[in-house]
Amino acid sequence: MTANQQILIVRCVDLAQGDTIEAWSQGVLVHRGTVTQTMPKAGLFWIREDQLNERRLVDMNELEILLFPNDP
Repeated sequence: MTANQQILIVRCVDLAQGDTIEAWSQGVLVHRGTVTQTMPKAGLFWIREDQLNERRLVDMNELEILLFPNDP
């Protein structure tokens, strides 16, 4: 797997602290950052947004989530 490959995430349980994600809405990038906490039963997770260095709550039901796997 190369650094440019992304994985579409459909379940919050598939995310872990430290994962790098992008959140998209209708083809528009809404958030990009690092997962800091997950709440799988609620389908929610927190990220630290790259550009603003702010914490954001992300709802899996509202956005398309792409995971950028870390290189080994």
